[in-house]
Amino acid sequence: IKMLINWNEIVDAPDCDRVLRDLARTKLAEKRNASNAVYEVRMDPVWEDAVEANERIGIGSDRLSNVALVTIACKYLLLDENSDGCTRISSVLRRDGSKDVLSVYPKLIRACNKIIRQASNDTEREAIADAHIVLASLRQLQGDPRDFRNEERDFKKALTLRPNDWRIHSAIATMYCKGDQISLSLDYITRAATLVQSKKARFDLLQKKGKLLSNLFRYKEAITCLEQAMIDYEHFKGELTQKEKGHAVVAQYVLCQTYAMSNQSKETEKKILTHWKEAESKRNELPPDVINQICWDFRDCAQMLVAKIQPRAAALSHRQCCNCHIVSEKIMKCGACGVAVYCSRACQKEAWKAGHKQECSKDKATKVKQRKEQRIPVNKPLIDEFLDPKNLWKKGTRLAKKRQTG
Repeated sequence: IKMLINWNEIVDAPDCDRVLRDLARTKLAEKRNASNAVYEVRMDPVWEDAVEANERIGIGSDRLSNVALVTIACKYLLLDENSDGCTRISSVLRRDGSKDVLSVYPKLIRACNKIIRQASNDTEREAIADAHIVLASLRQLQGDPRDFRNEERDFKKALTLRPNDWRIHSAIATMYCKGDQISLSLDYITRAATLVQSKKARFDLLQKKGKLLSNLFRYKEAITCLEQAMIDYEHFKGELTQKEKGHAVVAQYVLCQTYAMSNQSKETEKKILTHWKEAESKRNELPPDVINQICWDFRDCAQMLVAKIQPRAAALSHRQCCNCHIVSEKIMKCGACGVAVYCSRACQKEAWKAGHKQECSKDKATKVKQRKEQRIPVNKPLIDEFLDPKNLWKKGTRLAKKRQTG
């Protein structure tokens, strides 16, 4: 990006804005690393301080220039090691329940369109690519299927300007995956995995690639990909967040499912059980709020397949506390409903106050109703049906003889 600004003076200036100072540090770092590692630079300011503060300023006055605003937005929407965007952005809910993101950031969209219209020479290729990435990422976060073609067009134009940027390949793969075009998504994920330099980012791409291969029934390739991801997990687990660890656990459940669908042998059964137990132990270490944020559909599929091999191993969920989600050997059932399971008295009290009291009363009422319906009046027989008639005859003759003699 060609700007007539001395970045060193901005960094040293005492009255300079924090956002501009952070942008200057980033540009200086990019000059020092004039290679493919330019996009590995992480920025300090948050999305609210840079973009949303610029939107809240009065009409006609901008806190940042168009190029600086689009550069910061691009770094926060796309250029992240997880390739999913590194920040939450604002959105408005429409009456039909869909999200509206584009109307929240009119200045950002106006800046992107202005850069795309006015740019003419090759020196502004980076700014044009950033503008296309921002427009496509906002449409992707909006999730409107009517904007799919516009989103695809903007990502493809950005890719022509930056063909070696793995993050654009990964974003296009996410776009095609949401559109149920799994084979196209796999092609772009494979290209992204070959272009990426960061080992941690490659670990994330391997998980996504393994899931896509499993969905396409290419089990051998999926197993090799996911096994490598599990090996890399041991190296990076100290650097991962709790949510990233949760996604790694989901990948291990996919590995269990893929082993079970590939072939049935004693060796594969052992691998399925080991991966299942490891995944369950990792899942139990996650905090409850993270567990509620992640989709566990792959876990349910893996649990059904493990139950065919060893039902006792698959029944770990029956020993999972309904409050803290920890699997324990000693469990306590609710005395009223008999359905809820807890690991301690403290968890039982917390769940009771949190709302199990209402659920428990409903379960108890339905159980009482079922018992009343199951009660059928039966007339008692006058003679015991299971009494042997020979013994009855012998006892009768003995009593008759006693009476005669007596």
